[in-house]
Amino acid sequence: MYVSMDYIQLGFMVGIFFLFGRYHIILGKKSQELLNTQLKLQSEEFQLKLRDELTHANTENKKLRHDLKHHFTVLQSKIKEDPEYALEYVKQLSDHVEIVTYANTNNEILNYILNTKAAIAHQMDIPFEYKISDALLFINDFDLISILGNALDNAIEALQFVKEAWIHMEIASYEDTVIIKIENPCDSARIKWNDDVLSTSKKDKDKHGYGLKNIKEQCEKYQGSMEINIENAIFQLILSFLKI
Repeated sequence: MYVSMDYIQLGFMVGIFFLFGRYHIILGKKSQELLNTQLKLQSEEFQLKLRDELTHANTENKKLRHDLKHHFTVLQSKIKEDPEYALEYVKQLSDHVEIVTYANTNNEILNYILNTKAAIAHQMDIPFEYKISDALLFINDFDLISILGNALDNAIEALQFVKEAWIHMEIASYEDTVIIKIENPCDSARIKWNDDVLSTSKKDKDKHGYGLKNIKEQCEKYQGSMEINIENAIFQLILSFLKI
């Protein structure tokens, strides 16, 4: 039986295209698996980091409570004997106590994240203002740590390249949506857009990119969306969630 060379070549080409198609499908699945693994590892890494920070904060709080007991003992003994000394003692004590406004919502995980990041910002002389009207109880703890932890870490890191540093954060509840908005100054020259993907010029820019991808992925789990705006050297991250 005679078979035309044209048919043989056509069959050969179809076979090659089929193999290449299978290869790209497999490669795509492997790439997605690697990305998911990296995102998972990053979330776990952040949780370990947060746990260490919380442990340190709890240790410092215990030290402060212990010291305050001694200070109050001294004040109680001196306030009647030597009021002037007691007043001077209070003044010196207040000069050494750093005042930080702590979050107190009905979501402990949200409190931990905000308080930890507020303490870090305070140590770096970064004003951190926030307004909370929703405790984000519809987001599970793991996802909330990933979303807010990455977002606030990015904001804090970006401020090392600007002269005037500050962070504004708002969690607002509306009739059918919850909006998380985080704003901070940024060095626009260090931020690049490649195929609608944000990247930075810092050494660990890949990690930064995965952080944003992780935030977006977690938002989409809750039928939410992520929007990034940069205007007048102000970086704005807006996360929107539908109330279910």
